[in-house]
Amino acid sequence: MRTIAELLLAGLEWQANFEKIEYIPEWSSPCVILPADSNGFVHWHPAPISDKTTIEKLKLRSEIGDFFTSYFGKPIYANHSGEECIIHASWNQQELESTASDVSLMLSEEIPICIATTNSDFYFGACNKTGTIWLCEPGYPPIRKVSESLHDFLSET
Repeated sequence: MRTIAELLLAGLEWQANFEKIEYIPEWSSPCVILPADSNGFVHWHPAPISDKTTIEKLKLRSEIGDFFTSYFGKPIYANHSGEECIIHASWNQQELESTASDVSLMLSEEIPICIATTNSDFYFGACNKTGTIWLCEPGYPPIRKVSESLHDFLSET
């Protein structure tokens, strides 16, 4: 069985194969493959995250911690439970630290931790206590369980 990191890497590599992005020097990432082309676009490739301190300080289930701290990359476009979704990925260390702040808030409010957004007001959230994945609407109780685990969710997208 593949690990969370392996599932993420596969999704990120798939996404990188189809996507060139505008190079913004002020918002760089270890993912960027320079030089930029004549239009200012670059290819990118997932890059391992080495400084996991910000997320590791949070009391997350190991698979949720692995999800946020395995690889830098661009969000992964996917489908799950009849919803188009964008699976979270941090582009650089600054975004990872912002994500840690968001996750910390969700933990303090004891709501499912956002792992993917949808093209509606809903999001997919991971329950830190059970590891189950829920379809959620901000400000309301979770709507329905969509996967038994983060591993299953990533495998099903």
